[in-house]
Amino acid sequence: MFRSLSEEAEFARSVTHPLAQHMREVFFGRDMKALKARKKADGTWITALDEENSEAIEEAYRQRGIPAASEESGKELYGTPNIILSDPIDDTKNLVERMRAKAPTSTATIALSLVKQYAVMGVVEAPLLSTPVTYTGFEGRAYRYSTSKRQRLTVSNATRGIVLVSDTGREDINTRLRDCGFQPLLVSGSVFKAMALVNPTILGLYDRDLAAHGKTPIVGFVSTGAWTHDYAASSAIVKAARGIATATNGDPLPYHPDTRGCVMANTPAVHSLLVEVMTA
Repeated sequence: MFRSLSEEAEFARSVTHPLAQHMREVFFGRDMKALKARKKADGTWITALDEENSEAIEEAYRQRGIPAASEESGKELYGTPNIILSDPIDDTKNLVERMRAKAPTSTATIALSLVKQYAVMGVVEAPLLSTPVTYTGFEGRAYRYSTSKRQRLTVSNATRGIVLVSDTGREDINTRLRDCGFQPLLVSGSVFKAMALVNPTILGLYDRDLAAHGKTPIVGFVSTGAWTHDYAASSAIVKAARGIATATNGDPLPYHPDTRGCVMANTPAVHSLLVEVMTA
């Protein structure tokens, strides 16, 4: 059913890249009519792009006889091995707010993963930055693609530095991070933050004011709220870049619809400290 992971990554890129290009056209064209932004019953944002991306990804894999699930559909498949798991748009809220404000960039991404017992391949598109970038990860190899150039990625080996946190994070977590010698930094988008762990320069592509932080090692990302579809693809890429990605208690990441939270780190030592912070 599945091809080699390198072939699966290329196929995934062939699926997600046209969707990313369309997102870019809608965003920079400020086409609010095409966006059709509205709130779901749980208060979170959804747009026509979320739905279109979800349908396109599912159809591409349906033609190969491969089941696909996403934030928008097929959640009954979560936890099932040998599926495609995607987040059609991660950080839709940022997309809507930045588009309405006519901001020059957004942290919104498309994330797609191949999940066997765990995520073994991930592809992330970040099309709404000053320079669009794509990330892939599988079998110990992580890459960044931009303007037709491919760059091999590995996490830093620093023992202290920036730990990226979410706006839903608790101040007690930030305090414990500081007590451990880390610098918590609030950035939007779970997938975006994970990609900053493997490629810190992405921060400057979103916001020039964040570019200076790219000079300080980024050693981790913690979240109490990330859903399975938020961390599946990004965890595969982080691990392919020689990083670590687990549940908040240090156990392997679960792939069920009702589980939340993750810890991603560059080294075992940093990971151990971050797990202590999250479980204290």
